[in-house]
Amino acid sequence: MFLRIVSDNLPSLLGVKAFNKSKEDFFINLVNDTMKYREDNKVERNDFIQILMNLKKMDEDMQIDPKNENQDIKQLIPIPTLKIY
Repeated sequence: MFLRIVSDNLPSLLGVKAFNKSKEDFFINLVNDTMKYREDNKVERNDFIQILMNLKKMDEDMQIDPKNENQDIKQLIPIPTLKIY
């Protein structure tokens, strides 16, 4: 068990990345470009990128009043629905 924990965290402890910078940048740009295209063209799909977009929008829309201690967080978080085809 100890070896599993150490082996999973070892790269981050040593400052080593699993992918080189160019591959990492490629996938980050791929996701960002896809999200921008979908936002600009109003495209919705039932996939992981759409979940990321919904979470991003929820974060932008969420209005929390730090002075209101009685505010119910459940009212602020809409529950997403998945379309099953």
